[in-house]
Amino acid sequence: MTFVLVELEDLDALGRVAVSGSGPSKADLDRGWNESFLGMYFWVRTGTNADGATTLRTRMIERTIEDPATGSAASDLAAYLSLADEKQETVFDYAITQGVEMGRRSDINLRVVVGGSGVERIILGGSAIPVMQGRLTVED
Repeated sequence: MTFVLVELEDLDALGRVAVSGSGPSKADLDRGWNESFLGMYFWVRTGTNADGATTLRTRMIERTIEDPATGSAASDLAAYLSLADEKQETVFDYAITQGVEMGRRSDINLRVVVGGSGVERIILGGSAIPVMQGRLTVED
């Protein structure tokens, strides 16, 4: 999965992002990264929480779909922000809120551990509200 990370100025701008029938189907990426799902992950920095985690509000949109909780995109964003940080820290915590605009708030928590060779580990957790369940059966 590949995500285009789009930082927006404020929550008002994030609220104006809309699902549409169009969007990038391919991006000018390194070889091999163009050949999978490509989603747009919009984000706004909102501060720091009481635990010291960087807080962000996000939306993941892929053409006609908005996802209320996208752990893979949140992990991508957290890794990017950790590697771009100039403080030379080794552990970064993030609290991401997603799905608010679609009425399905989800809270995603991440811890990113950075070492000499880059991101060593990402720990993902959080909460979401199930809205459906199903079963898939494959017949011979």
